[in-house]
Amino acid sequence: MECREMEVRYVKGANLKFDGRKPLTTSADVAAMLRPLLENNTRESFIAIYLDGRLRPIGYVRTDGQVTSVPVRPTDLLGTAFLCASKALVVAHNHPSGDVQPSAEDRMLTKRLSEACSLLGVDLLDHVIIGADGAHFSFYDAGLTERL
Repeated sequence: MECREMEVRYVKGANLKFDGRKPLTTSADVAAMLRPLLENNTRESFIAIYLDGRLRPIGYVRTDGQVTSVPVRPTDLLGTAFLCASKALVVAHNHPSGDVQPSAEDRMLTKRLSEACSLLGVDLLDHVIIGADGAHFSFYDAGLTERL
């Protein structure tokens, strides 16, 4: 099978309610914005939020997965970052179990994303895990990523 043509559409802020004038500056900001989309899912979902130079959301991509996993490719996330001229990126996903502690796979993905972003000049600011009852885990808050 050969792909001869592809159409990519970028829809600013579609289906996600955010104020494009307000920057995302804390993990609590990210969790509050994403909780309505992720908190009660029975399957894992992964969301990448693309930010401008002032850390204001300019778009996002959502990928839905299985009960305990969701496939994520850094190349897909960074390709979209270039399409929307994003300066920075925040990623998040939910844990349907409610436990917000990162798995070994979560840690490995965050490391791979951070390395890929660094090479391409996009800042990975945080990886947030959304759990039950308003709980969330931030790789940045836990000292596991460096925010620029």
